[in-house]
Amino acid sequence: MKTKLLKRLSALICAAALIVMTAAPAVFAATGGLKINEFYPKDGATGTAVTNMDVKIRFSENVYNPETNKSNAKYIKLYNTKTGKVVSTRVAFNKDEKDVVLVLANGTSSRTQNSSIKGNTQYTCEVSSGFTAANGDTLAATDKTTFKTMNPKTSSYVSFGMMGVMIVGMIFLTMRETKKTAKEAAEKKRGGKPQEETVNPYKVAKKTGKSVEEIVAEEEKKKAKAKAKAERKRKEEEEEEDPGKFKVRGPAPISKGGGKYKTGRKALAEKKKAEAAAKRAEQMEKKKQSKNKKLKKK
Repeated sequence: MKTKLLKRLSALICAAALIVMTAAPAVFAATGGLKINEFYPKDGATGTAVTNMDVKIRFSENVYNPETNKSNAKYIKLYNTKTGKVVSTRVAFNKDEKDVVLVLANGTSSRTQNSSIKGNTQYTCEVSSGFTAANGDTLAATDKTTFKTMNPKTSSYVSFGMMGVMIVGMIFLTMRETKKTAKEAAEKKRGGKPQEETVNPYKVAKKTGKSVEEIVAEEEKKKAKAKAKAERKRKEEEEEEDPGKFKVRGPAPISKGGGKYKTGRKALAEKKKAEAAAKRAEQMEKKKQSKNKKLKKK
């Protein structure tokens, strides 16, 4: 009796194991295969732009196949969520990014007056089951994303706000530049001299304990230094404005500047100098001879 029971139990266990092993591939096939990893705009998104609106769909596998692209486009539709009215679209497959499909809403160009996409309206992009991957896998279940377009009034307020900020910024920068230019012009008119601060020597003496004479002397030194500094700065600015400007330190011959013109004054001066030297030598000789004669007489 026990033996028969054990045999029946063993048969049941084997049958259960066989059923599990047979069903496992189907289960894995159902959980695997083609699926949508991401929609953009995402489900529940708001503030989607009306102009040039598109929906980006990223699949789990390569879906680019010239043979199936046209038939796959029929499984994708974009429609008004409230009215159910389908929007005319163009489905674009990307051979460089083969897992991505773009759903472009026709008539959303900024040049088109009668746009099929309206503001502040909810739309749904739906991909039906049957959409096929390049390897033959199909989308097991329909998937979709629902989003809302931007309110035109809100968009206008944002645009006007940004414009207002830009105008205020431009006015502020212009006023600051105008003040800076006026200040530079005033300083240039004063000759670049900074405004001197008046100091009351009696107040300073009372505060520091120094004598009035010491304070006056210190202020005079400060003013002299400031004046010398301002003068150096003025000269430097003049040299920067006119690099060819230079100072003559003393007389110099024309040849030093590169001139080759000869006036003859140098030769004349040398001749006169030689004549004067010869005349002095002759006079000295005469004196010497006269002296010798006197000595001989003695």
